[in-house]
Amino acid sequence: MLHCIGGLHVSSAITAWFWLLISLICERHSLGVRITGGIILFFIIFISTTAIPKVRRRFHNTFEYIHRYVGWTCLIILIIHVVFLQLDKFDSFSTKVLFNIPVLILLAVVIIVFLTWICVRKVLVQYDQPSDDLTIITFPRALYPYGSTTRISLDGHEWHAFVIALTDSYTDQHSIFVAAVGDWIKDLAADYRSNKLPQHVWVRQIKGLGFMYSIHAYRKVLIVCTGSGIAPALPYIKDPLPTTHTHLLWIAKKHEQNYGEYVWKLVQKTHPHYTLHDTTVNGRPGPQLVENVFWRTSSETVFVVSNEKFTNEVVNALWRKDIPSFGALFDS
Repeated sequence: MLHCIGGLHVSSAITAWFWLLISLICERHSLGVRITGGIILFFIIFISTTAIPKVRRRFHNTFEYIHRYVGWTCLIILIIHVVFLQLDKFDSFSTKVLFNIPVLILLAVVIIVFLTWICVRKVLVQYDQPSDDLTIITFPRALYPYGSTTRISLDGHEWHAFVIALTDSYTDQHSIFVAAVGDWIKDLAADYRSNKLPQHVWVRQIKGLGFMYSIHAYRKVLIVCTGSGIAPALPYIKDPLPTTHTHLLWIAKKHEQNYGEYVWKLVQKTHPHYTLHDTTVNGRPGPQLVENVFWRTSSETVFVVSNEKFTNEVVNALWRKDIPSFGALFDS
């Protein structure tokens, strides 16, 4: 795994649960500490149960709501819990209450959580839909690094993360590609066709670094994209990295017709090293096509941006042949 904190996320939750349980059993605490501690233990179990992969995939929207709102509630109860802990330890208020480890850790957690919300802005956007399968959303400001990700929401309630596909310093804009996959995105595409989309959307100003950012670690990379998976690769096509040579394998249906003249020309004219596979002419390919292009281009590694099924199929097949290959996770 090149770019994954999932293991850290899970292990932190499990470790916190056991430490809190041991503390409540082995140490003397007031009634307030025991009650709030018990509620936190229950909430962690509840959140963790809904986060089991099979449960999460089947009831994804329910998982999202539980994770968000139960998590927020758990943070509030944790604040109360720490207050009760300090009342147990100290007879009177002093600087010792403010500058001890539990309080400082809690303060850091609260700041980190609220920082993302403090940086939320409502911005005017433009929409374009080259095909029924793709919606392009363009935002003001273009000062974002390669491989950045942004989170957007139409109502400030439900948030979705996307890689910034294009930036334009001349018009001071950046764009994201939204493929028609999933309930929320399909509804967005339908709203565009019926002219119901809002002119403004909520955007989190804090930008993360996506999966494709890891190509900086290699000298020669084969980037495999299917359909609108071309979006994370576009920054590296428009402005190639000086230290990384990339070859693009783009598998899609009628590239120019479905993804617009601008993207089509960007690939053809800007990036000299590319292979196009039109599925309407050549059919759906398998891992063998990727392997053939890998050896032909003498690449060091393969980065796959596709749907979960194709990504796992290609990555697993290449690793069995000792070809380093990486794909985005579908574990949000």
